[in-house]
Amino acid sequence: MAQQSNGWKILGVIALCLSLGMASGCGKILEQLNLAGTAGLKGDPGDLLVPTASLNSVSLDVFNQTVSLNVSFSSPNAVAKYQVYMSQDPIDFSSATVWTTSSTVTPSITTDISVRSWKADTPFYVRIAAVDFKGNRGGFSNPLKIVAPNSYTATEVFASSNVSFYWMTQDANGLIYAGDRSNPRILRFDPANPDQSLTVFGTDAEFGTYLSLSVDSKGLIYVADWDKQQVARFDPLDFSGSFTVFGGDDAPNNPFSELNGLAIDKNGLVYVSDYDLGKIFRFDPNDFDNTLTEWGLPNSGLEGFAIDATGNIYVANWDDSNVMRFNPDDFTGTLTTIGTSDHFSTPSGVAISSDGIVYVANNDSDTITAYNPVDGSFEDLGSSGSDLGQFSSPTNLFMSGSDLYVVDGGNDRIQKLTFNKGLIVQGVSL
Repeated sequence: MAQQSNGWKILGVIALCLSLGMASGCGKILEQLNLAGTAGLKGDPGDLLVPTASLNSVSLDVFNQTVSLNVSFSSPNAVAKYQVYMSQDPIDFSSATVWTTSSTVTPSITTDISVRSWKADTPFYVRIAAVDFKGNRGGFSNPLKIVAPNSYTATEVFASSNVSFYWMTQDANGLIYAGDRSNPRILRFDPANPDQSLTVFGTDAEFGTYLSLSVDSKGLIYVADWDKQQVARFDPLDFSGSFTVFGGDDAPNNPFSELNGLAIDKNGLVYVSDYDLGKIFRFDPNDFDNTLTEWGLPNSGLEGFAIDATGNIYVANWDDSNVMRFNPDDFTGTLTTIGTSDHFSTPSGVAISSDGIVYVANNDSDTITAYNPVDGSFEDLGSSGSDLGQFSSPTNLFMSGSDLYVVDGGNDRIQKLTFNKGLIVQGVSL
């Protein structure tokens, strides 16, 4: 009778709220009533209100590790309150973390459980308990088991003591082009079979030793050359016959100095960063002299950069250990500084994933920093060392699909990071 009486009391409160136009305040009033059974909600599932759960969606990447649960209840009464709580112990939930406590007036709920802070490969257990408007309680008799696997797997793509990798890019056929600091040349190889597919382009007659690379939609390779203060272009099918230079030591009024990063936008315009001058240059390769544009970023040692889907440029600032962002269509209005030396350590290369995550290579701290522009959060990947997933003076990055390639300069190799995209729920990988 106590439960039934309390249920009628709650229904009366709801009717009163609605009649007075106070629907938004009902939740607070219900909280104050301390529903029968609610006080013992956590860890005290009953058998009168039995929920069944189904998974709406599961995702996992460096930042977003979320499982979305849809829970329906067998009770015909509306659910008054529910709790989602999780524990590292499958049985003892006495010290469980209450993830969410909510009031609702529907017979089912959908809740997102973030597992971003969960330790990789460590099981967590989730229970849901609820009470309806008649005071009936129910919950999972067996908790859901959720395991977040390691966020990425590292593999070695190419390693050689005779090559000192600096910069790289990838063409539409998946072939990688990489600059060699130990020799003035560019190497091309298939990452699936690098030793058997190695091709060499150029000598010291064409290139210096610090080369930044990008490839356009036609398959032409563009090279920013620090030593020769120029941008070069060539067709891999006809290197000598297609080799073209923009700027350079011998050019009158050469605008370039120490070029250290290069990218090509969706319209085929070439962007190049100048470490010495603190500038980003842009030009149309079909009309270099009449289209050359520049943006000055004073007091900055500009390194590599990348362009996102909306045209924003993210450029690594080596000297100040931050990243600068701007849109060429509104330089003054969009120029922003991201992070400090607490987040970056002499950043060098930048890459951006299809979902907008910005990856930055930290040359001094031997890590990769992932930055999420949506919520402003930072996360470090890797550590100093020579094992897989560890780095030594990483210099450059690029995305290939959902994989991140890293020039691991101090270890004379290129690594590929493959991000795992699933959670293991109740032993089933989704």
